[in-house]
Amino acid sequence: MRNQFTGQVAAAFQDIDVLLIPVWPTRMPTAAEWMEMAQGDIADLLRYSGPFNLTGMPALTMNGGFDQRGAPVGFQLVGKHLSEDLLLRVGHAFQSITDWHTRHPALA
Repeated sequence: MRNQFTGQVAAAFQDIDVLLIPVWPTRMPTAAEWMEMAQGDIADLLRYSGPFNLTGMPALTMNGGFDQRGAPVGFQLVGKHLSEDLLLRVGHAFQSITDWHTRHPALA
């Protein structure tokens, strides 16, 4: 099943160079929310990263800003197999026109 899924995802990337998708389905959890989630099912949190971990496709997670609480808002760039060089070039281009990667959230 894993090989079949990997093939289906690879086929979807035939016409895609880089896919930009969220890292999380929700805002970044607080420390207390993390502790609560650790006690339950975290499958929903892996919705966006899990498929690429399973297929072995490269993904680069980046900071795309901060929410109202000051927590980071991440996104990921995903590419086809063996496209790490392209992902790093795209990530570098993004960082060259933004300064999100130089900022740090306030720790309370």
